[in-house]
Amino acid sequence: MQNNGKWQLAFWIVTVICSVWLVAVTQGVVANEIRNVSEHKDLRECVYSQFSEIQKELSGINSRLARIEAKMEIK
Repeated sequence: MQNNGKWQLAFWIVTVICSVWLVAVTQGVVANEIRNVSEHKDLRECVYSQFSEIQKELSGINSRLARIEAKMEIK
């Protein structure tokens, strides 16, 4: 019966160690995700601004092409 007490103590020690480790890892993951959210927001804004510029350029090209087709009388 005395051996059962040692195993129970070992079980609870291992459980506490694993629980503390799991909490520490979780905190690291959450902190990393919070940092990544702000980085992703900045990246998204950069991509949208570049997309807007490309869209303006394509619109200008399209209007110039329409004028060229009109001058050449192409349908």
